[in-house]
Amino acid sequence: MKIVNIKTILFGLLLVFSAATLSAQVPAAEVQYGHYSYQDAIKSYKKIVKKDKTNGEVLFNLANAYRLNGNPQEAEVWFAEAVLHSQKPETKLYFAQTLLSNKKYSKAQKWFENYSVVAENPDDVQTAKSMAAFCAQLAAEGEPQYLYEVHEVSFNTEAFEFSPTFYADSAIVFVSNRDYPGNKKRSKDKWTGQHYMELFYANKQDNGAFGTPEKFLVKTDAYYHEGPAVFTKERDVIYYTKNQSERKNRNFDENRNTRL
Repeated sequence: MKIVNIKTILFGLLLVFSAATLSAQVPAAEVQYGHYSYQDAIKSYKKIVKKDKTNGEVLFNLANAYRLNGNPQEAEVWFAEAVLHSQKPETKLYFAQTLLSNKKYSKAQKWFENYSVVAENPDDVQTAKSMAAFCAQLAAEGEPQYLYEVHEVSFNTEAFEFSPTFYADSAIVFVSNRDYPGNKKRSKDKWTGQHYMELFYANKQDNGAFGTPEKFLVKTDAYYHEGPAVFTKERDVIYYTKNQSERKNRNFDENRNTRL
């Protein structure tokens, strides 16, 4: 009579179950990534890499999700793994760019040079070589002296804030996903995990400082992202970008993404 080791059977079943679970997690993460739900994708990919640390596609997407959220520190961690297992040329490019953002100029030089070897067209090859030379110069000489000094305005926050434009002679309109009482109950953007972008304005005071920003478009159907914006010379017409929606009803394309 043949004796079967119960522990062996259970271990085998566990391996089969784990493999099935992992194979199910990857498509789910890819759907999230494809729909720009980078915060959800990051969580899903991190679960996957705990079990599969050599999946180049997963590592690339995880690193790139951090890059696209303006987090070069985390992006560097994962691109360092991705370049070992991903054959995508842009893996080397994004790793080099991330290292440059983190002021690791010598390492950035190396990876721009590596990218120049695998870049798929002559223009990219030349650009990569130029960037490698630029990084070498930064490593040797330090950052150059600039002609201008950039200072934060008084109303800057830790939120994403960009695309300022002048409105009249004493106000500035800009895009931000900052927090304010009116957006507490609104859903959040799955790309950043923060509030959707909105247009704000701040008036310039007599002393040259700006006052507290307020929401610019109060009556609008831009329930999701809105901005950037520009004005006609007479400042009587505004052109701005928003997600395709009617209040809370989003419009979708064939891939279930809401376009601008």
